[in-house]
Amino acid sequence: MKIKLLLKIVFLLTFFSVIKTNAQMTCTPTNYNDITIMNTTGGTNTTDGLKIEISGAGNLQISREGKFQIYNSALSTFFSTPNTTTSTTNGLIFVIGTTVYTTGSLGSGTSLTPISSTCNNTGNNYEHVINFSITKSGLVYGLRLTYSYTYPNAFFTVKYDVIIPAGNSELVKLSQGWDTYLDGGDRGPGFVSGMGANLTMGTQKTVSGQVVYEAFKYKSGKAWDGYYSAS
Repeated sequence: MKIKLLLKIVFLLTFFSVIKTNAQMTCTPTNYNDITIMNTTGGTNTTDGLKIEISGAGNLQISREGKFQIYNSALSTFFSTPNTTTSTTNGLIFVIGTTVYTTGSLGSGTSLTPISSTCNNTGNNYEHVINFSITKSGLVYGLRLTYSYTYPNAFFTVKYDVIIPAGNSELVKLSQGWDTYLDGGDRGPGFVSGMGANLTMGTQKTVSGQVVYEAFKYKSGKAWDGYYSAS
């Protein structure tokens, strides 16, 4: 049986919520050696939202209240390549059968290279889309990442579209990994909550008597098959 599947998985990376207006974006959609920044002057206090840095291949850094949320410095401080990251655990793993493709610093598979990207900004709404193409055994597979953010929310949305070509007979898997640095620190217990597809998983800690957290929350699309959390 020949099939062509478009699998959509949407997650929210959640911190907490505020209300404000006015944000900025720098976008370099065709130069994969540069960093796209959403809310360039934000991420410094309780009212100016998140500052989100995205590498050419979709690897991330998020700043909130003046602190990095992924280990452990700004993406934009590095000499940039598509797979620039801030840690040894940051990126995507795309598996076709037993062949592993990666972005960032995850694993030792073949590097995933972006083939196109676009950026859009309407008012306080921002979107950055990155496309990858993988050819294996004469078949062309696709992966599209869409990062969406509305200023000054304390969360943003990630959508993963996986295109599986007709004629495929191999298991296709996609994983996302980050080295959390919650509230500017490298320790905090992991957690998972919810049932079925409606899972939220991440890390939390208590800071000055207040519980803070960062987590992936399933929103729609293909259900999670699993998760892994460790030091």
